[in-house]
Amino acid sequence: MPGDKVQVVALALHEIATKAAKYGAISQEGARLAVRWYWEGKGEARGLALEWREGGVAMPEVEARQRGFGAELIERMLPYQLKAQTRREFTPDGVHRLITLPAWAVGPREGGA
Repeated sequence: MPGDKVQVVALALHEIATKAAKYGAISQEGARLAVRWYWEGKGEARGLALEWREGGVAMPEVEARQRGFGAELIERMLPYQLKAQTRREFTPDGVHRLITLPAWAVGPREGGA
């Protein structure tokens, strides 16, 4: 993955982790956090998915749901620069975030660069 693409993904992951450290699973004893990377789809629709799923979190009423720099970065820059799909869901016991990057944004297409 070229450096300019890595930088945007790294910033997004940093923002998600920062929010979790302030309000979510990283900040609360007994909470759970699962982070998975996996390929989904086939052919031109193939993409690398990053799933962030919290559980056992006592969700704050307002602060964690406010749209700040991190939400803008993830929900605007990733789709604009990398054609990524993003989804954020507030569940009763944590945040579920899914970012899917098209395969071409992650590395060379099958059969060449």
